[in-house]
Amino acid sequence: TVFVLVFIIWSLQTQKKRQLLHRLFILVGVSYVWWVIPLIGLHYARNADESVIYFLDCLLQPGGVMCSPLFFCMSLTFVMGYERAPKWMYAVFIVPVLTIIIAWTNPLHHLYYAQFSILRSQLVFGPYMWFSAGYNYILSVIALVYLVVYGLRSRSKLYWRQCILFSIGSLIPLVVNCYATLSGREVSITATPMSFMVTVFLHG
Repeated sequence: TVFVLVFIIWSLQTQKKRQLLHRLFILVGVSYVWWVIPLIGLHYARNADESVIYFLDCLLQPGGVMCSPLFFCMSLTFVMGYERAPKWMYAVFIVPVLTIIIAWTNPLHHLYYAQFSILRSQLVFGPYMWFSAGYNYILSVIALVYLVVYGLRSRSKLYWRQCILFSIGSLIPLVVNCYATLSGREVSITATPMSFMVTVFLHG
């Protein structure tokens, strides 16, 4: 987390004019740091009042829900060579913004968490949580398909190797998150964010 934060500060200070791909990667780093810092607090606040734990969970939501859409946009920007973000790219973030709102207002409707807990065995997801997770999975799979197809068709060894790094980086958090969400087993709340650390490194 410290490394990513230092990299973001260094990038902002040294690069005055950045390509779209670079800007997206910086946003990924910002989202990751925003996700992990409240998560660290959540890890050490296990015995705190439930309202404090829920507040920390709300704080980490923007960073967490933006990572997959940003990786999706970054992967397609790499493959398609976009210099400017196409209009459809902004629409990708409608669901994440809606997810943040629903997560923050969960006590009013319980659409995100039917039963909130930092322990996986006591956590019960609401119907919207499954929709949000499915949306992120779909984005990740589409990005992977684009990367693999582009890598296979590319005659450049450099692009082919870059696609391998992008693909592995995108696949790791997808597998970890699927296991954490669908296995029903007690998985640490840090598992998915830590897997994204590998993704940030490989994509960087």
